[in-house]
Amino acid sequence: DLDVETIVAKLNLNANFEAHQITKFSGNTVRWQIKHFASTIACSALTEIVKITKDEIGDEAFTFNLETIRKEIINKNLNETPESLITKSHVALHCKDLISIACSLTTVTLDQGELFSLQNAGLHFLRFLIEHFTDTKDPEDTSLDSNQLIMENFVSQVVPSVKHALSACDSPLDEESVATDGTRNFFINGCNALLLITEKGLVSDSSSLRRILRPLIPTTEEVSFCRYPESDGGCPLHLKPNSFVDNRMSVLLPRVGKIWCLGQMCIAGEMGKYSADVVPVILNEIKNVKDGVAILSAALAIDSFKLKVLKDSTAPSTNSDDVKSIDEHASLEM
Repeated sequence: DLDVETIVAKLNLNANFEAHQITKFSGNTVRWQIKHFASTIACSALTEIVKITKDEIGDEAFTFNLETIRKEIINKNLNETPESLITKSHVALHCKDLISIACSLTTVTLDQGELFSLQNAGLHFLRFLIEHFTDTKDPEDTSLDSNQLIMENFVSQVVPSVKHALSACDSPLDEESVATDGTRNFFINGCNALLLITEKGLVSDSSSLRRILRPLIPTTEEVSFCRYPESDGGCPLHLKPNSFVDNRMSVLLPRVGKIWCLGQMCIAGEMGKYSADVVPVILNEIKNVKDGVAILSAALAIDSFKLKVLKDSTAPSTNSDDVKSIDEHASLEM
C-alpha cells in the first residue's frame, strides 16, 4: 500500500506534468497575458468545482478540506489499487502551490514595472483561496488540542501581498507617470483583501495590523476641509487628474477607499467580527487626522445619498424638492 504522503506527492507531480503539456506551447517564457488569463480561468474552474462538489456531495467545502481528504485517501488505500488512487485528486492537495502562485502574481513585475492588471487578477485568485481554505485545519499539526488552520502557514506570504496592493496608490507619481484605473482598482481590491484576512484572523497581533494599515491612514492633505461655498483660491478637496488621459471617474477611488475600508473595519470590530484589538489600533492610527476623517466621512455619506436619490430620480415616488434641499445644505467639492 502507498502511504498518504506518497500519494499526495504523485498527485502533485501529475498536476505539474499536465500543466506543462499546456504551457510548453507558449515557448520558454510564459507571457504575462497568458498568466492573467490562466489566473482568471483558475478562479472560474474552482468556482465550478465548488458547485459540482455541492451538488454531488452536499458539502461545497469538501474539496478544500485537506484533513478530510487525507482521511479518505487512507480509507480508500485499503480497498483500491494504487493506480486508481493516483488518478483522483482534490483542490486541497494542491493548496500550497495554489497559494504560492497567487501570492507571486500579486507582486509580479516586468522590467521593473508594475503589471497591475495581472496583480489584480492574482489578488482575486488569492482572495478566493483564502475564503475557501480559511477554515481548513492543518493535518500535519499533530499536537494535542491543536486548532491550527492551514492558512496560518501562509501568513508570511499573504500579508505582504495584501500590503503591496494597499501601497499601489501610496507612492508619488513622477512627471512621466500616469495613474490608471488598474492602479486604483488594485488598491480597492487590496482593501477588500484586508477586510477578509482581518475577519479570518490572519492578522491578529496589533503590530502586524499597524504595519498593514499604514497605507490606509489618510494624510492631513487628503482630509483637509474648507468652508462652503469655496473661497476664491479654490477648494483643497477638489482633485484634478494628473494627465488629460486620466479617468476622472476613478481619481477619487484611493481617497474614498481609505475612508470606506477604515469605516468597515471599525463597524465590523464593534459588531464583534474582529478581535478586540482592531478598533483601538485604527483609532490610535488616525488620532492626528480624526477630525478630518470624521468630516470627510460625513460628506461622503451625504454625497452617496445624493447620488442614490439622483439615480432614482426617474421613479414616481422621488421628490425633487428633497434633492434641491440636500444640494443647498451640504456638498462635497471634489
